[in-house]
Amino acid sequence: ESIEIINTIIDDLVSKGLPANRIVLGGFSQGGALAIAVALKYPKQLAGVCVLSGWCLKNLDVPTLIKSSENRKTPFLVCHGDADTTVFPGCGKLTKKLLEDAGTPVEFHSYPNLEHGGSPEEMDHVAAFLKRVVP
Repeated sequence: ESIEIINTIIDDLVSKGLPANRIVLGGFSQGGALAIAVALKYPKQLAGVCVLSGWCLKNLDVPTLIKSSENRKTPFLVCHGDADTTVFPGCGKLTKKLLEDAGTPVEFHSYPNLEHGGSPEEMDHVAAFLKRVVP
């Protein structure tokens, strides 16, 4: 249901004249997991995806899904704190690996001593990513 809601929001923006390739999805924690799922299932190419302390959903067969995804070449920014005890750092590393192994471009950053939250350095990486991917 959440994927359908986000798809409807994107479709509404596109119907109002915003090209899909100027839309970046992003989310923190569970929102990051949702952003991945939406991006890989959305029928038009998006500008990019930011995944902050997120993960690939277990029931999401990323390698198979990416093969037919319009967003298989869409850049992903994956950021994770190395002291996160809520969503373990290995989740961020696995997300990076799954996306890269499928040929999807990934920029990955790990932040020393960052728990389940954000940091100024992470926000700088997000800002630079947005400047780079939004046409």
